[in-house]
This record gives sequence, structure tokens and C-alpha cells, in this order.
Amino acid sequence: MDVDRLFLETLDDLETRIRQDASEYDLLRAAALLRELLLDESRLVDQVNCAPKVASRFRLHVDAGSRERVRVLARSRSECRG
Repeated sequence: MDVDRLFLETLDDLETRIRQDASEYDLLRAAALLRELLLDESRLVDQVNCAPKVASRFRLHVDAGSRERVRVLARSRSECRG
């Protein structure tokens, strides 16, 4: 499967799993999908952005105690990986 298709399918899966009446299992799977998109060593968001090089922006709702963790995640890791 090419990376663009994987990215789109992952977003569709995430949207399905975070619905209002989501089960605990769905929320755990959603967390794993978010990890693949945003945190893994070769995160999907960077893989699909390799050619266009568009700056990624994320809107997060966090409490005051989480601000330092958000700053760490916000650091750019947009190197293209072969």
C-alpha cells in the first residue's frame, strides 16, 4: 500500500473510532493510530509530506500541566526518510 493511501485510511479509521459512543477498545485503537500519525520514528504525517514540504500545524486542547509535553511533540521532525 502506498503511503498516501495508508495516511488517508488511517485518518478514516481514526474518525470512525473517536465517535461520541466509542468503546474503550475504540479509544485505545485511536490512541495507537495517533501514535502512528504523529509520534513514531517515521511518522505518517512526515512521510506523506516529504515531497510537498508543507508546514504541519496541529490544534491541541491541553491543560496547563501538559504544556511541556506538547512543546516536545511540536518540535519538527520533518526529514524525509527513504
